Amino acid sequence: MRSAIGRHLVTSLVMLLGLLGVTLVLGFGYPLVVTGLSQLFFHQQANGFTNMFDLLIVIVLPFAIVLMFGRLIGRPRQGYAIVAVMAIIFVGHTVVSMQAELHGNHLLPASVSQVASGVNPGGNMEGKETRIGPEASALMTVGTMGTTAGATDSALDSYTPVGGTGAFVAILLGEISPGGDGGGLYSILVLALLAVFVAGLMVGRTPEFLGKKIRAT
Repeated sequence: MRSAIGRHLVTSLVMLLGLLGVTLVLGFGYPLVVTGLSQLFFHQQANGFTNMFDLLIVIVLPFAIVLMFGRLIGRPRQGYAIVAVMAIIFVGHTVVSMQAELHGNHLLPASVSQVASGVNPGGNMEGKETRIGPEASALMTVGTMGTTAGATDSALDSYTPVGGTGAFVAILLGEISPGGDGGGLYSILVLALLAVFVAGLMVGRTPEFLGKKIRAT
């Protein structure tokens, strides 16, 4: 009896230490390494390319975790489907905001130039850097609003109404495009469970998800 209890305690301790290790790696080590490398090699967002690279290293792990989820449950296609939904939402709100910022604010007086030139990228440049431009600024700022990073390289309160809406849509959806390191996964799984539950009620069938029936136990 005592030996069984001892084994359970050892197993629980190992699991607790493993969870602590994963938390430290994902919550502290990964952001520290990513931030350090980006600042070491691409100091202060040198241009549009480094701006996109910074966004890439912010979203790559959340997407990878979803693919890992699909393999862990033995259903890789389920992971692909969730990634596709996340990607569609991500592309949707970023493209809308990028186009809104590129076309500028039509309420500004004619004396304010919003036309692209050798010294002005054009579009709504309020609160943005000329070396990055309105489109890349919207891509970085609005794109990271779909994660828990909250990184930005421009003033969000200076965006056009449509451009700012893209950022807030990502937040109000629960940051599922692609979300944080695992945060986007469990948030979109909750939405998937709700969707199949409502759909099951509408067609009169017991809702199922991942081969399991969703019902009271």
